[in-house]
Amino acid sequence: MAKFKSKLNPEIEAKFYDIDKDVIRDHLKKHRYECKFPERKMRRVIFDHRENSQVKAHYIRVRDEGEAGITMSAKIHAGENGRVLDQEEEVVKVSDFENTVKILKACGLEISADQETLRETWIEKDDRGETEVSIDTWPMLKPLIEIETYSEDKLKQVARELGFDWKDRIITSVVEIYMKEHGWDNKEVFENIRNLRF
Repeated sequence: MAKFKSKLNPEIEAKFYDIDKDVIRDHLKKHRYECKFPERKMRRVIFDHRENSQVKAHYIRVRDEGEAGITMSAKIHAGENGRVLDQEEEVVKVSDFENTVKILKACGLEISADQETLRETWIEKDDRGETEVSIDTWPMLKPLIEIETYSEDKLKQVARELGFDWKDRIITSVVEIYMKEHGWDNKEVFENIRNLRF
């Protein structure tokens, strides 16, 4: 994947794939996490750099997160052999999903994907900051978990507490999970996940 030069905020997160939701919920309760948002359907529209040469991140995303609101973000993922700290993201809250998409299209961007997912969000706070654990369900994939926090050491600690081996972490985008799970190449994966619905 291309190396992008940017000034986005660091995003300290990792995914773990093929989880048992109920087991994860039990671990989260044991470690005093609070369920901030129960499982809800989310919709996202993606403008990927591979189909929009003017995008200088990996992609721009507009996402309706249900009760959590609507966001627009620019994301840079690490490469498969990259580091957690290679990931970057800038997020802003927006008030209207459809009109935000219209503005980006008016800037000359073309929609790469329009997708539905399910997400359940758990939160834990300590003296240094907040940790957010998301249980995600994507069409045609097994459930996965995403952990986001304030330092790589804390990220490793949370992964361990939830029963994961750090070597199994994923710091690329979900696109790479689809490619591995289904044996798709770059062209096939975009055609197959362009419009995801439950």
